[in-house]
Amino acid sequence: MARSGVKTRMLILSDTHGLPLEDKLPKQPIDVAIHCGDLTEESKLDEFRVTLRNLQAIDAPLKLVIAGNHDFTLDTPVFRKILEEATPSIDEQLMRKDSHHARPPTAMGSSDIPPPSAPTWLVPASTVLLGSGIVCWLACYVLMTRRSLATHATPIPLVPLGINLAWEVVYALYVTEAPLELAGFAMWLAFDVPVLYATLKTAPRSFASAPLVARNAGKLLAVVFVFGLASNALFAWWWLAEPHRGHGLKWGKVWNGLEARDTTELAWWSAGAAQMAMSVGALAMLIQRGHSGGQSYAIWLCRFAGTQLGLPGTCFLLWWYWPEAHGFVWHPLSIIIVGTSMACDVAYPFVLAHVRKTERVLPDGTVVAGDVDVAVADRNGARHKKRN
Repeated sequence: MARSGVKTRMLILSDTHGLPLEDKLPKQPIDVAIHCGDLTEESKLDEFRVTLRNLQAIDAPLKLVIAGNHDFTLDTPVFRKILEEATPSIDEQLMRKDSHHARPPTAMGSSDIPPPSAPTWLVPASTVLLGSGIVCWLACYVLMTRRSLATHATPIPLVPLGINLAWEVVYALYVTEAPLELAGFAMWLAFDVPVLYATLKTAPRSFASAPLVARNAGKLLAVVFVFGLASNALFAWWWLAEPHRGHGLKWGKVWNGLEARDTTELAWWSAGAAQMAMSVGALAMLIQRGHSGGQSYAIWLCRFAGTQLGLPGTCFLLWWYWPEAHGFVWHPLSIIIVGTSMACDVAYPFVLAHVRKTERVLPDGTVVAGDVDVAVADRNGARHKKRN
């Protein structure tokens, strides 16, 4: 009885030593291609790239790579000798974006090493988006301070402000590893000082209807700040303690010389939560007050643009060209965080336009809701001035 079977064409490559073989490989289709050896922790970045190009040149639906015959860890005498003569096991080139860019990282994620399929401009472009977001937020802080002092109203809810300050401190002192990162967070913190001053100065009048909050605004803000500091520090420490935390494979993500530590996804979750609190709090504050004290269209525009450029804009660009490490943008929790923030930020200018139609401006610049007793507002303002 005749036996039936499936003919299979196989190609086996061994010990290619990182040499380009595109012109020597067979042109006809192969069923299975197998590369044996060479790809180990001893390999250089260029060797990986050449081997990948060799494999890409093979017309085969199934390609297998078996790492290995240069792994000495199972040969105890040889391995001990290697340890005695040890140099860092990770090639210094792996800490850089590319082998020809001999420079340290300049911004968060700029030390990432994208896969060969990603364009060379990906990391620089994401850095530009992040930097643009930083600039927009700096402008937002300046506008917040001016509007707050002019209208005698807090520019930002207490809880989001405390969380935001804590997040910036943790990232400035612990997570950042590059000069541009540190400069960005240092500027954020420096520009936050006037915002903090304006908030504490105008809090007694803004919270006149809640005397307990008005008298203890500074203490409440301090409690939120300490809680946010502990929470962000613990989360960042846990995230960076082990490789491959988060969604997908993190090869190419480097932090302080440690492979597979993704500060981009870390910032996505921690900054995303802080931003959601900011967006929800700002909209709720506007609705509760019924006036635009401490708020303006320019503040909203800078805040909205800074958020979109620095968070979803950067991460969705990375996901489009590097989905293996950035699939977290489609996680259900991501959709909730980004969707909630986006909905509140989009609704904000329409609510602002509504309250501006009915609000009133007092002689000293204070803005009040249209249904507020002006005499009561004047007395509250007078008491506040006398106290100061």
